[in-house]
Amino acid sequence: MTLFVAIVLVFILALFLAYRSWGKLKPGKRIFALVLLVPHFLLILCFAANISCGNGSVGSACYNRQFASAILAFFILPLPTLVGTASALGIFLTA
Repeated sequence: MTLFVAIVLVFILALFLAYRSWGKLKPGKRIFALVLLVPHFLLILCFAANISCGNGSVGSACYNRQFASAILAFFILPLPTLVGTASALGIFLTA
């Protein structure tokens, strides 16, 4: 649960910095920086899906959703999230 809270707080920090630097950025950089934050948002959704379902029986829709979310959250999304969020924060801080 602590990891989830930390991930959400970093995402909120990125959104706050985006809000602060929005007027200074060119339209192309605005769109690019928001696209870089998409993996972070997906990671939060995957964690929320894992937390909300509880313990589903094997083969149920809830179990399948948890399984797909766990694969995304632990194997596919962490590196794009780290790189994308760091790049977006760099864009927002240099604006």
